[in-house]
Amino acid sequence: MNRFPEPLPQDPGAPLPGASEERALLALAEELRASCPNPAVEPGFADAVRARVELSWTMWRTLETSQLARAAATILVISISVAPIVALIQVLPWLREERTVISMERQLPPPTVEEREQSLPVVPQPGEAESLDPQWIESIGRRNRLGRATASWALAGLAAPRPSGVVPAAWEAASAEDLWQEFLSRCSQGADTTLPAGLTARVEQLLVIGDAHDRAALAPWRWVLRGEAATSAELLHGRAWPGAPWVAE
Repeated sequence: MNRFPEPLPQDPGAPLPGASEERALLALAEELRASCPNPAVEPGFADAVRARVELSWTMWRTLETSQLARAAATILVISISVAPIVALIQVLPWLREERTVISMERQLPPPTVEEREQSLPVVPQPGEAESLDPQWIESIGRRNRLGRATASWALAGLAAPRPSGVVPAAWEAASAEDLWQEFLSRCSQGADTTLPAGLTARVEQLLVIGDAHDRAALAPWRWVLRGEAATSAELLHGRAWPGAPWVAE
């Protein structure tokens, strides 16, 4: 016989005790009746005993006996444990999910390209006597090269420079900077490509007696007069523009 029987109320479908255990229970009942043939009990004693014998409701007992309660408790535990993790993901920036940014670009019409017509200088045709003159041939080459410099200035779209302040009577006193300003002025005017003799003489003089700075500053004039191009390393800063023909490739 089990000393501690199962809690009440017992399941009606629970198996009955065995024959030996049933005989022991009956013997115990006979002994109890013999020892207490007529017990005196108060009214309600049986209900009080049953109330003490019956087990009260507890959460653990419900979890042990109900599968639904166990499933609900499992879902509750998972929800409580996952909530802090989700909150941490929302707080930490490197754990956030990258969101796809959808943007719209407005398609603009193609830009309008303005074509500039640049007229090159007209080269005079030599006469019978001039066709064999070396000086005339050299002057035509200089005018052509100055015309190419003028055309490159126009294609670059540069603004007109400030006046040089040099007059034809003072070419012998002009500095390399004055000659550079005169070169810019002639390129911006784009009309007459005739070079005064005093100007060419002063440029040739500074190319011989001038220092390295003067020779670098006069690189455009050296190309116009002699046809000698300069490298980018030989030029001073700002002494050329994009497409300048006196810069060697």
